Amino acid sequence: MKVVQNNSNNVFGFSRHENTDTGVDESGNVARGYQHHDAMWWKESPMERSDATTTLELEPTVAYFESVFSNIASNIISCFNPKTVLDLGCGSGHLTYLLRKLNSDITTVTVDANRDTKLSPYIDHNHFIARTDKELDFTYENGEKVFFDLVISLEHFEHVPEDTFDMLMSNVVNHSLSGSSLVFTAAEWQYDDKNKEHVHCNLQDTLYWIDYIKDHGFFSIPSPFPLNRAGDTAEVFSRRI
Repeated sequence: MKVVQNNSNNVFGFSRHENTDTGVDESGNVARGYQHHDAMWWKESPMERSDATTTLELEPTVAYFESVFSNIASNIISCFNPKTVLDLGCGSGHLTYLLRKLNSDITTVTVDANRDTKLSPYIDHNHFIARTDKELDFTYENGEKVFFDLVISLEHFEHVPEDTFDMLMSNVVNHSLSGSSLVFTAAEWQYDDKNKEHVHCNLQDTLYWIDYIKDHGFFSIPSPFPLNRAGDTAEVFSRRI
């Protein structure tokens, strides 16, 4: 089903610098966050970077990530059985691609501020290049507002500055209903001085996130399955009151 993003003030994105994860925002400044790399991304072939129809060469580790995301996708289907899914900071869109493979009736919407995501082989027509911490306004083509059964965000929350994060959460609240689920991971660690191009600018622990989402009408629930993210990373499953 076709979805429309109606906020014309949130249609820009950033592009990655060559050989780094750093992004440039709509003003041309180096962006804090909004990159969504490692497990959620892919490797480009420089010889094929000529236009928007670029063919992308997947990383050698794609088999591993395919396995990880396949497990997450199958668990999402069995535990939540969602009809509508919003993926914030989707990167390549690999996870929602697998959800659609498992259930063709699922409507997925993916959002990422990186303009290069349009080159991903995994996204569909409901992919939007927009910032997650600026207002999002999703409707179906007939004007009916979209409410999601599940909002998921993996390895993204730590990239969104704390001073704009309330807008991200407002987007979740405005597009969910009582009983909707919110599932996310958020790294608690920063890169060392040699890797400052990959910024974790919102470092919080699990208890912080549980309290934060509670203030926005979501309560944590026991984890029905592991998300298996590396390192010191909060994994939170929650449901809207």
